[in-house]
Amino acid sequence: MLIRKRHYCLFQQRSPSKAKGLAVVELTILLPILLLLLMATAELGRLLFTYNTLTKQLENGARFLSQQSYSGEANNKGDATKIAALRQMVVYGHVDASRTATGQAIVPGLSADDVTVKLHAGENQYFQVDINYNYQPMFAQTLSSFGLGNDINMAIPLNTSVVMRVIN
Repeated sequence: MLIRKRHYCLFQQRSPSKAKGLAVVELTILLPILLLLLMATAELGRLLFTYNTLTKQLENGARFLSQQSYSGEANNKGDATKIAALRQMVVYGHVDASRTATGQAIVPGLSADDVTVKLHAGENQYFQVDINYNYQPMFAQTLSSFGLGNDINMAIPLNTSVVMRVIN
């Protein structure tokens, strides 16, 4: 009686039904990881777009204020009006007060309170305009800690500032 030994190869041909089953298992393992990477990439792109929009709006508002005759005095009502116009310019993209009441902010959740103006007096007067904005991700505002403590807030602070000289 002749006994043959079976030699198994690592790269042995599998039957088509077993190959299909293996492909389904691999897809089941990799699909959540690929979806997570896709969502993270989209969220990062949205974050960078929001930061770029904030910076551009801030530059436009600072340029608008630098071309006004800004004195920097705390009691000057004209300066308060110009700062309010700057805030409207940054938040809504225009200084028309009638459109502001019905308009939408350029960046969702941005308000005039997020914009601050500081004057630096001296030989060359210049001012600094800042935005402090809390970015909210589109997929989740909080991350659950599954009962192990407080939920984690997913808000990301975006801060940008511009310094311009006052043109008189």
